[in-house]
Amino acid sequence: MYNKYKSLFEKYADITVSMGVNVQPGQLVVVNCPVDCAAFGRMVAKAAYEKGAAWVQINWNDDSSHLLDYKYADIAMFDSVPDWKVESRMHYCRQGACFISILGEDPDIFSTADQEKIKHDAISRAKALTEYYEYVMGNKCCWTIVAVPVQNWADKMFPGEENSLDMLTQAIFKTVRIIDTDGKPVADPNAAWKEHCRIITERCKFLNEKQFKYLHYKSSNGTDLRVGMPENHIWMGAGEVATNGTYFIANMPTEEIFCAPDYRKIDGTLVSSMPLSYMGNIINNFKFEYKEGKIVAFTAETGYDTLKNLLSIDNEVQYLGEIALVDKKSPIASMKTIFYNTLFDENASCHFALGEAYPSCIQGGTEMSREELDARGLNYSLEHVDFMVGTEDLSIIGYDEDGVATPIFVDGSFVI
Repeated sequence: MYNKYKSLFEKYADITVSMGVNVQPGQLVVVNCPVDCAAFGRMVAKAAYEKGAAWVQINWNDDSSHLLDYKYADIAMFDSVPDWKVESRMHYCRQGACFISILGEDPDIFSTADQEKIKHDAISRAKALTEYYEYVMGNKCCWTIVAVPVQNWADKMFPGEENSLDMLTQAIFKTVRIIDTDGKPVADPNAAWKEHCRIITERCKFLNEKQFKYLHYKSSNGTDLRVGMPENHIWMGAGEVATNGTYFIANMPTEEIFCAPDYRKIDGTLVSSMPLSYMGNIINNFKFEYKEGKIVAFTAETGYDTLKNLLSIDNEVQYLGEIALVDKKSPIASMKTIFYNTLFDENASCHFALGEAYPSCIQGGTEMSREELDARGLNYSLEHVDFMVGTEDLSIIGYDEDGVATPIFVDGSFVI
């Protein structure tokens, strides 16, 4: 596959380095990469060195090996994380490194694993890596997440198709502006990304000037939700600026405009519109009832136990940390394909996130303490999990301090 699409994968590696984390001369680069995606990991390392990186550290991971851990290891082994794993991340943080995460996974790989072990593993890692996650969520470094195709993922997306891997490869390239909708190579992907970011930034500017007090979501699938917004909130999208002044794009692809809600002021019903892949398990057709910010009831047709475990990681994961707007006409949405991967599916649909809020979504937030952020309505949690709620007829109306209504979405699309 990599030989067949070699030049396109090289372009992908280049934008990952130049647009994703914006590698600076003399910088350290950390790449987290699945062993099944090793060829692309090496391409990224080469591209980083060509941009002037001083050192590229590749950390390999293997879900198939981890599946063996879940099968054979005692549950007590998942209640702690070795100190060296924590210190290795913080070492590179202190050195001013940027971080690239490469995804390439089977959405169902942990579907047969012991769910209690998965829960213990998720909680212990979240607790052990709290400082690291705060560093990343606070944009104190440049970071990006990209994905490359693997066979099991392709078969999940395109069951029964002999050329499923080719189909997934081309779908990914379209989402990251490596090829156009006709399958032809984009002459200058970097320029295409810069124009894309400019358009998103204009919409963010409009919403930031409005400073809505709350938003009202309504859809025929049952969603009817009021979402309070914190004072001096900041809508963001496409790229962000790290605290060191470097511009980066955290997710590639990205189509969203996002912000942090006031986690204490969420009331009503919120219904999912797409499956959620979490810890190697699929959760589908789920619904939350919110009262004063907290989930007071939930259901799920598929993956109920997985959802229950997710919602028990800590108390705060039962509150919302992110609100994101994505037009139903976005390039990914137009594919009419479920990727079974949040990096892509969240860019095909409006979505929310359970748990942690981004401090950068409020003025001065990156300099605030956890207590100061909480006082302003920004949630803190060990988790941050996106789930999709966008529909063909989704309506979103913003209301200002005087109660004046401004339509933001009509029938699933922007009207601003």
